Parts: sequence; C-alpha cells; structure tokens
Amino acid sequence: MRVSHLVITVAIVAIFAVPLLVFAGIIGGFWFITKENMDKGVAAVKGYTGAKDPAQAMDKFREAIHNRDYKSASYYCTKNYAEMLKKSHDNASELGSTIDKIRDWGAKKGLITDKLKVTLYALDPFPNNFKGGPAPKQDGDNKAFASFVWEPGYTLEKPNLNNVEDMKQLDPRMFRNILCVQALSGKIALVREGEEWKIDVTTTPQWEAEVSYFNDRCATYQTGLNGMRKDLNNQRYDTKAAFEREIIAKLIAAK
Repeated sequence: MRVSHLVITVAIVAIFAVPLLVFAGIIGGFWFITKENMDKGVAAVKGYTGAKDPAQAMDKFREAIHNRDYKSASYYCTKNYAEMLKKSHDNASELGSTIDKIRDWGAKKGLITDKLKVTLYALDPFPNNFKGGPAPKQDGDNKAFASFVWEPGYTLEKPNLNNVEDMKQLDPRMFRNILCVQALSGKIALVREGEEWKIDVTTTPQWEAEVSYFNDRCATYQTGLNGMRKDLNNQRYDTKAAFEREIIAKLIAAK
C-alpha cells in the first residue's frame, strides 16, 4: 500500500471512529489510537457501550456471552476477569461456535446421545443456558447485587450414562466450562468504576493457570472438531453410536 493511501485510510478511520468513541464514552476530548481503543470502538459499533447502570452491565454481558463475543463481554467485568475473557476470546469463540454447529446438526439429524450432551456441554468454555434475572439492587452509590437465571444445559434420556470407559480417556482439565465461574450462578456483585458499572468477579492464580492450560491446548480440539464439522454433510452416520464414536475419538485424540 502506498504511503498516501495509508494516510488517507487512517484519516477516514479517525473521522468516523473518534466521534463514535467519544459519544460512547470510551474516550474523552483527548485521544490516541491504541489497540484497546480500536477494540472498544468495534464493540461500540456492535452496541457494547459502557454500562451506565447495573442492569445494563448484566444485560450486555449476557448478550455478549450468548454471541460468544468474550472480548466485548470483558468490558462489563472488573480487571482480572476481563483480562481472562479477552485473552481467551479467539480460542473460546471458535471452539464454542464449532460445538454449537456440531450439536445443532446432530440434534437436527436425531444423532445426539446422552454421552455427547454431557461431553460437548462440559467442553463449552461458557455455556449460554442462562437468562436475565430480577432487577439488580443497589447497595449505596457504588455497589449492587444481581443474579442470572440458569436453566438445565441438557436433558438426559436416561438418568445414568452407560459405557463411559472412553470418557475416562478425556482430559478432565479441558472439560470444565473453563470461563464460567461458579460465582455467576449465584449472587453477583457489581461495582461502579468511574461512570461505568462492572460485574465483579474474583480470579485466583489456580484458575488463571487452568485458563492458560485451556488456551494452550484449545487449537487441537478446534482443529479436530472443525474438520469434522466441515465434512458433516458428506458423511453418513447410520446410528447414534457411530456419530458419538467419531466425536469422542476426536476429543481423545486432541488430548
């Protein structure tokens, strides 16, 4: 690209992006281009602007998670958890979307077994089987409490799974909904940071290490499952067992 073209491109981006960012409250009268500001500008275009009250923080976080947009979800969380979501966005979004497509295809064809329901749900970095709960309650000017309503992630045809020996070969550290902290299933604290409200999630060194472990190994799971996904319509699975066997084999191979 010629230098003159680059300058023109940057100028156009500045003309359109900066007013939007200022309007969204992301930057003030003085600004400079950074990757963080650019990412926030992209999020703002998608509607993920700063939360002016606790309800907005809860709603926008839920919306972003449902869209598997973990980077945008991070803007509604306090620092450490926000960094965890941003760091995991690419891996979690790709793997989660692939899981969705395989599960939806299998369900449409009537091929999803109880074992696959359990396994694919557990591998999902952040399942979306939750919705908005009661209106948040503020505790003073800078703190609030709220909750989500969680629904069952799946319904089993039989209460007890049979023939689970192959599942014992899976890596348990990958099958734990790695980004979905238990705190989000109960009473959720929110805090005000400046003019914006954030969901306050405390991380631990052990959890951060487990998330790093997930990110280090996620690509092999994504490669195996995505290769299968692309070829789904060209394959003929005569039984549920055949479909289940191939997916479990991909997950074991990714270990």
